[in-house]
Amino acid sequence: ALDTAPVIREAIVQEIARRGDERPERYGIRFEGFLRVPADDLYEFALTSDDGSTLTVAGRLVVDNDDLHGAEEKTGMIALRRGLHPFVVRYAQATGGAELSLRMRRGDGAWQPVPRDWLLHAPR
Repeated sequence: ALDTAPVIREAIVQEIARRGDERPERYGIRFEGFLRVPADDLYEFALTSDDGSTLTVAGRLVVDNDDLHGAEEKTGMIALRRGLHPFVVRYAQATGGAELSLRMRRGDGAWQPVPRDWLLHAPR
């Protein structure tokens, strides 16, 4: 339903996170663009949300943190080749608390926010 809901606002953002100026309840956010990874490797993503969220990379569901729940983190891995890969993050806020964040790591490296220079948008 999020993909077919009317668009209220469009923006180019620097990170996968709530901006803080959303209405308090009953909304959704769709982030889409390209993920530019620097090397062939195994990438693990951690998506935290309150309420539901999903991460799709290169057409594959990598993290499924959907449904109504309090702040919860789910992880998923995908092998990616160096270069650009389309991605979509979907987030739905019902009522109560609201949270959204995306972290990543390469191989067994340290968790970190997705680097801003890895996130690209397609010109419209």
